[in-house]
Amino acid sequence: MSFIKLFGNKIRAKDVVYKNGKSLDDTREWKKVDVGNAGGFKTITVDLSQYSELLLTVGTYPINANRILASTVIPISAVINQASSSGDGNGHFQAYYSSTYWAGFNYLGNNQIQYRSSSSSTIAFLWAR
Repeated sequence: MSFIKLFGNKIRAKDVVYKNGKSLDDTREWKKVDVGNAGGFKTITVDLSQYSELLLTVGTYPINANRILASTVIPISAVINQASSSGDGNGHFQAYYSSTYWAGFNYLGNNQIQYRSSSSSTIAFLWAR
């Protein structure tokens, strides 16, 4: 059970509720925002206003598909600010393990994210919280 200290008192995180009705405990849980991408580009729509950060993971595929080789956490404010730049062919934000295993994404604006993995033997997942 998670606790936070408020004015010297320990309070259960699940008892703290935001204006939108979500509890503090729920907001710290990572949620997968897409089924994954193995090789090539994929564009998805994500309501970024619901989250404070994204997690990009990269791993092997299809063998050991749940094995994460590298990851990176990106604040939503950095993602939104990137929309004004041209991005990068491999993704403005990247998780890099080796020249064989990497993934990246660009924020296209209007809640559109384009992400990719380096090859069909690499899988990228995008998580949010």
